[in-house]
Amino acid sequence: MSSDRPLLAYGCSEWRKGSQLASELYEEGAKLWTKHHLQDIEQQLSRSVELEYFTVRLLDGTEARIKNPMFAVRLPIW
Repeated sequence: MSSDRPLLAYGCSEWRKGSQLASELYEEGAKLWTKHHLQDIEQQLSRSVELEYFTVRLLDGTEARIKNPMFAVRLPIW
């Protein structure tokens, strides 16, 4: 690979750690989210232009608010 190409560094180390944990739990057969949780996420995404934050269930059972980068965007990518 040419050294003149920019190196892309992803600053999402906490996200990567969580993704790894989710992958391991999944492989062990753990039920990560219920049908209701997934339907709720889908419903929130369908309203992404009007929601400033998404609410999601974390692996430990708590909930987190995530700022929506597509809030009030005229032509959102999702």
